[in-house]
Amino acid sequence: MKKILLLAACAAMFTSAFADTTADGYTITKSTDVAWPATSATSDCRQGFGMNNKFYIQNKAEQQVQVYDLTGKLVSSIPSANATGISFDQAGNLVISLCEFPGSFRTDTAQIKVVSADGKTVKNYNLPADTLIKGRSDFLGVAEGNMLTDGTLYLVGQITGIPNTVVGVLSVADGELDADNSYKADAPGVVSSTSTVIMPWQPVGSEDMHYLYVTRNATPFDMVKDGDNFKVTGITLPNKGACNGAFPFVYGGKNYIAYPTLANYRDGFAVAEITFNADGTISAGDAPVMQVNAVATANANDFQADWITVEPSTQTIYQIYPGGNLRTYKFTAPQTTGVNDVTTAKTVKNVTYVNALGMQSAEPFEGVNIVVTNYTDGSHTSTKVMK
Repeated sequence: MKKILLLAACAAMFTSAFADTTADGYTITKSTDVAWPATSATSDCRQGFGMNNKFYIQNKAEQQVQVYDLTGKLVSSIPSANATGISFDQAGNLVISLCEFPGSFRTDTAQIKVVSADGKTVKNYNLPADTLIKGRSDFLGVAEGNMLTDGTLYLVGQITGIPNTVVGVLSVADGELDADNSYKADAPGVVSSTSTVIMPWQPVGSEDMHYLYVTRNATPFDMVKDGDNFKVTGITLPNKGACNGAFPFVYGGKNYIAYPTLANYRDGFAVAEITFNADGTISAGDAPVMQVNAVATANANDFQADWITVEPSTQTIYQIYPGGNLRTYKFTAPQTTGVNDVTTAKTVKNVTYVNALGMQSAEPFEGVNIVVTNYTDGSHTSTKVMK
C-alpha cells in the first residue's frame, strides 16, 4: 500500500481571560463561544471536531452529521447513521462511523463513510474480518493520509470485561479497500475502553510516523510501528484529567500534546511539550506549558469527552465540549528559532511545506503554506507564505 507520511503540524496554545499562562511568549484570545447548539440529547452527539471555521458533530438521533458555523447556526447536514463516531483524515475529508451505536462493528454492511470536504465525493467501506474490532467503539481517531485514495484508519474497541490490546488497521489504496493490508495489530501494554482514539502524527526529529493512543481515564501511549504490530511507550501528562480529546502536534520545532485537564469531566485543557529521550522514555515536564482553566462547574457529558483540534495556518484552536460549548481561539506561541536568532551561517538540510490540514510536501501547496526549514545543526525555522 502506498504510504503517505503527513506532518500533523499544528500550533501551540492556550491562555485567555479565564486561563493561567505558565510560559512566556504564549498568548491566546478567545474568538467565539456559543452554547451547545445540537437539539438532540448530548448522549446522542458524543463526538465532533472543528475545521474551516465550522464545527462538525455526529448526531445519531437525527442520523446525520450536523455542521455549525462559528455563531452556532446549523448551516448544513450530511446523512450518516445511528452512530456517534466522527473524525477526519489528514487530507481534510470527513470520516464517519456507520456502526450502530452502541453495537459492535460488523462485516456484512458498510461501517465507515468518507465524505470529501466539499461534499461531492462519498465512499463507504466494509470492514474485512481480519480487521474487525469485535468490541464496541464509540469514537474515531484521525485517519492517516487520504481515505478517499490512500490512507489508513486505526480502530479500537473493547470486549466487556476483557482487556483489549488489539488495533484494527483499515487500509485504503488507490481509492479501494486494501484488504491485503487490513489486519489486527497488537499493541501490548495499552489500556483500551469504548472511547479510545488513535491520532497519527510525525514528531520533530523522527523519520517515523507516531500514533497517540488516548483513552479517557488512563495514561496515553505513544506507539510506533514494529513490523505489523506496535511498540508502546506511556506518556505521563501533568494535570491530565479523565476526559478524552487529546491531540498531538508540532509547532516551532517542538513537539506538543494538547489534552483535557483536571478538574475531571469539565472543560479545562492544557498543552505540554514532550521530549523523546535517547533511553526510549518520553518526558512531558512537571507542568503544562499553558493551561486554560475550567469554566464549567459541573460535568456536561457523562461519556467524558472534551474534543480539541487545531488548524495551524489560521492559528485557530477549536474546542467542542459536548453539552457545554463550542469555542474557537486565536493563538501565538514562541518559535524555537528564527531569522533574528541566526548569528552564524547555517547549512540547510531540507525544506518542507505544510498546508492548512497538516499535509507535508517538498513542493508548496496552493494557498497558505507553513515553510519549515530544517538545518544540519538540528535547529528549525518556520514562516507562513502564500502561493
